[in-house]
Amino acid sequence: MYSYLDFETIHALPDVVRIPELSTAIGLSQARTYQLLDEKQIPYIRIQKRIIIFKEHLLQGLSDQETYTDTAKLRALASLPDVFPPNRLVEAFRISHGLAYTIAHLPGFPAVMERDRIIVDKHGLIRWIRRNEQYIANKNGR
Repeated sequence: MYSYLDFETIHALPDVVRIPELSTAIGLSQARTYQLLDEKQIPYIRIQKRIIIFKEHLLQGLSDQETYTDTAKLRALASLPDVFPPNRLVEAFRISHGLAYTIAHLPGFPAVMERDRIIVDKHGLIRWIRRNEQYIANKNGR
């Protein structure tokens, strides 16, 4: 019996992972990858149609840990300054510039307009991620 954690391709993934690259790394279809996320109850955030998984949470879920690294301590967010422009979300979440600015305008997202620019608050972003983290819905009512 093998463990997904034995796969070098999983350890080589970036700090933020999307479903297509995860399914390629573990050699499963995207549908089966969604089932794996459900079975292991690995948290993710949905940004519009994109599902984003933090690698640390992925590794912890695959090793059957019951607790996950606190969002504030995730490597993908550690390098962000306390306040930053939306284009820093491009690096942190591996998304396009257009999507970063679209997210910054979402109701409830921790961004404010300051004169002619948008500023995102890191601590507000962490709270936003915590509020929006979810699990794949399980059909068995878990």
